Amino acid sequence: GGNAGQKSPSFEVDDGNRPRGKGAVEAVRHRGAKGEYDGRAGTVKESGDIAGSGACKLIGPKGEVEISEGVIVAKRHIHLTPADAEELGVTDKQVVWVKLETPERSAVLGDVVCRVSEKYARAMHIDTDESNAVGAPRELYGEIITIN
Repeated sequence: GGNAGQKSPSFEVDDGNRPRGKGAVEAVRHRGAKGEYDGRAGTVKESGDIAGSGACKLIGPKGEVEISEGVIVAKRHIHLTPADAEELGVTDKQVVWVKLETPERSAVLGDVVCRVSEKYARAMHIDTDESNAVGAPRELYGEIITIN
């Protein structure tokens, strides 16, 4: 990764509004969120790690489904190919800090997990509140930094 003040290759930031795999629900924690689920739903975990997570009932126009576990708040993370990870100087599961800047606001997000796979495209996934906090446009690029 780069050091504060030193430019490093960037990546697109995504606020995570997409469907999830079967049996998993990624919840959000903010005042505007509607929904009821047990207290474990607030557990911040990596996507796909549903063991010991919350339960919920989903009700829609075609019926309802209840799951005994699978509700998490996803950890912020960056998807990278092995070539991207090498270029950025990071490894799979490494935890980094990311600087985000817009003309109106900037922020540094910690506890960002790097996830490396040939199946991924270079993108950072954060929640809607984090995206809103910096006034992120549809496309925003972040920078991995070192904080001492």
